[in-house]
Amino acid sequence: MHSRNELATFMARRLAVLAGALLLAGCGIADVITVDDILNQPPYPVGDQRLSLDALQKHMAAIDDQYSEPRTPAKVAHSLETARAYESSVNGYDALWRGVRACAWLAANHPDIKERAEHAILGIRMGRASVRQPGPASSLSNRAEPYYYLALVLGSYCEVIHEQGGIPRAALLRESMENALMAKAIDERIDHAGPHRYLGKLMVETADALSHKIGTFEAGIEHLQRAVELSPDFAENRLFLAQALKEDGEYEAARDQIHKILESDIPEGYSVEHRDWLLEAQRLLAELPQTSLEESHVEEGTPRVSSYETTEVEIDGT
Repeated sequence: MHSRNELATFMARRLAVLAGALLLAGCGIADVITVDDILNQPPYPVGDQRLSLDALQKHMAAIDDQYSEPRTPAKVAHSLETARAYESSVNGYDALWRGVRACAWLAANHPDIKERAEHAILGIRMGRASVRQPGPASSLSNRAEPYYYLALVLGSYCEVIHEQGGIPRAALLRESMENALMAKAIDERIDHAGPHRYLGKLMVETADALSHKIGTFEAGIEHLQRAVELSPDFAENRLFLAQALKEDGEYEAARDQIHKILESDIPEGYSVEHRDWLLEAQRLLAELPQTSLEESHVEEGTPRVSSYETTEVEIDGT
């Protein structure tokens, strides 16, 4: 049996920045995130403009070009604006899910916490519309992208809450998981096995939460292993797996994944992210025990605490 007693530290480092800010009146994310931001928003409006196939393809190409590297907040915001200009239920939801993609990136990467929160909320509203397709019965989308990017933006919303010392409602985490599972069922290879990568990370990080548990730690590792199997050259898949293996005390297996990360090539469209993954892999390698003797003295039986239940403030939302 291996110890995973470092998981709380790992989670705290990733998610619990500026803890307790919500307890301070008039400051922090409380200014921009409230229950009403999600609960009382009207359905996201989608236009009905009719574009020819050629025009639609031209505009989708423009959106993708604006989203391409080098990605910056200004450039991705431009992609979002273009996507919103060409949303149409008549022509399908291609522009809408691209807008959700932009929101997911901005919610995860914008340097301003307020901007991250606002883009997360907009992305959730757009994402919930993007999984619905036009028709008398509002049938569900048969594309993986709407579900995948909605899952990501929901996850980013929860992380924004965490970074300000709050606890996201469990229903949001479940909604995120359900959309990732839908994306996986349609196309598990999208974004270099993104659904498996996201599900694995989510399950590992919530495995010890009593009220926010999404899946078991072991199931999370299985998703990450599947992501590596499907896209072995995508370094982030191996990085998340290495982090989980380290928390599970599987140091040699983690070290093997890290070495493969350091030898990996840059995936197209992810050169900036790849550099960050290499730096994180090097940091993780430095934290691993250097000898088998060190590994044999790992403390066992220490209970782990999920950061999803380490603060007193709860922000609701569905």
